[in-house]
Amino acid sequence: FWNDGEYVNGCIAGGRQYLHINANGDIEPCAFIHYADSNIREKTLLQTYQSPLFMQYRKNQPFNHNQLRPCPMLDNPGRLAQMVKKSGAHSTDLIHPENV
Repeated sequence: FWNDGEYVNGCIAGGRQYLHINANGDIEPCAFIHYADSNIREKTLLQTYQSPLFMQYRKNQPFNHNQLRPCPMLDNPGRLAQMVKKSGAHSTDLIHPENV
């Protein structure tokens, strides 16, 4: 996470070293990123790593050459929206679904 970027070479999310599975089973790139294109009840973790959203995460790393600013949502405005649109991922926020 923040301030660790230079030690772990940027963002660890998106299956690079970390992912998040919410209570609904949606597999999100990060606990703070509420978008998914896979659900643990329908896909294996390997299939998720090969999904369009997780492929976008790997393809776009690093999100910033300043590794103290690794987050595609907070530190690099527009990067998350770009990946969500290209991957076709959907919002996993059940109360306030977001459009990017």
